[in-house]
Amino acid sequence: MLAARLDAADAGSLDDDDLLELVAGWERLAGWVRARQADAVAVLAGRPSQNPTWPDAAEVSARQRAYGLAPDELSLRLGVTRRRAERMVRLARGGEAHLSDTVDALRAGTIDEAKAHLIVEALEHTAIPVALEVQDRVLPRAGSRTLSQLSGDVQAALIDVDPRDAACRHAAATADRRVCRPRVLPDGMASLYAVLSAADAIAIDQALHGAARAAAAAGDARTIDQLRADALLDAVLCPGVGRPERPAPRRGPTVHITVPLSVLSGDDTVAATLSGYGAITPDQARRIAADPHSTWRRLLTDPASGRIVDYGRTRYRPPAELAEIIRLRDGTCVMPTCNAAAASCDLDHTISFASGGSTSDGNLGALCRRHHLLKTHGGWGSSNRRPAHSSGPHQPGE
Repeated sequence: MLAARLDAADAGSLDDDDLLELVAGWERLAGWVRARQADAVAVLAGRPSQNPTWPDAAEVSARQRAYGLAPDELSLRLGVTRRRAERMVRLARGGEAHLSDTVDALRAGTIDEAKAHLIVEALEHTAIPVALEVQDRVLPRAGSRTLSQLSGDVQAALIDVDPRDAACRHAAATADRRVCRPRVLPDGMASLYAVLSAADAIAIDQALHGAARAAAAAGDARTIDQLRADALLDAVLCPGVGRPERPAPRRGPTVHITVPLSVLSGDDTVAATLSGYGAITPDQARRIAADPHSTWRRLLTDPASGRIVDYGRTRYRPPAELAEIIRLRDGTCVMPTCNAAAASCDLDHTISFASGGSTSDGNLGALCRRHHLLKTHGGWGSSNRRPAHSSGPHQPGE
């Protein structure tokens, strides 16, 4: 391994490609170390000394009974939170059980620790056959996916493998919706974290963005992030009032949901896609599609080809219609590791217009401004992203 043969002093003699491989080599080595650590954690967590028999009078929580004393021991020794130590135990137990392929991939360096945790934690409570099938589907390309993309892959595979169980899990998870207590940030700031259904979270996000864009268009000098934060503050603390210097927000942008026609007829074997989120269960899709509020915009697709057969309304000017179809088709920037929403992206000609490239769905794709600039001025290139007849909207980041 290149990483094992070089130290920092030697790195200066390498070209860019070899330096990238050196970085990747150290990343693989880090995965091997974490997998070996998980092996040791598994031995520790399995010992009787770490799993005492608790008397009923002790009123020990089910969580503590499940994990035993190992998280407490690891927390003290490593100086980490008990929750972090519990994650270490979960990963170790997954490696000993039916999710051993995930820990083996970590050991081989094809995925990193964060991705291993994501897969194990998403699958540890699902039926073993489902977990194995999902693991087999997502592991082969997990190494080239970002963490958020891999999360979307796992979610989509869970729905595809067992949509009814996915619907049950979603119903149970909805009961755990919450807004966590503020977390301290530097310089007198704090963060708030909310856990909501995907549909509600996307609707709130779009409403905040719509209010921010409206204020900016009216001349407000604050940044979009500042406007979003202030719009949330107004909505919660001053509902219906608003601050005098802020113009009344216009109606927020439409939220799109891509629904195969068969889903509306009761088909539970294919997932739908919520724009800005990813795969959702057929049951969720039917509920959202039936929502009478015009905030939602239903996109119907042919389940065989995935092509959009009805995108809600017709437009007189074809360029605007074509731009909308491309953004809905791509979902995000087409750079493999970028999740920037296509709605905020440039539309790039794969073959430049000056070189004879056509302005068509087969030669256009969404590129965020950064990656568009890299392609235009940074020496990057791109290939045709999809055939002229699209295979349909993809998962965010796919």
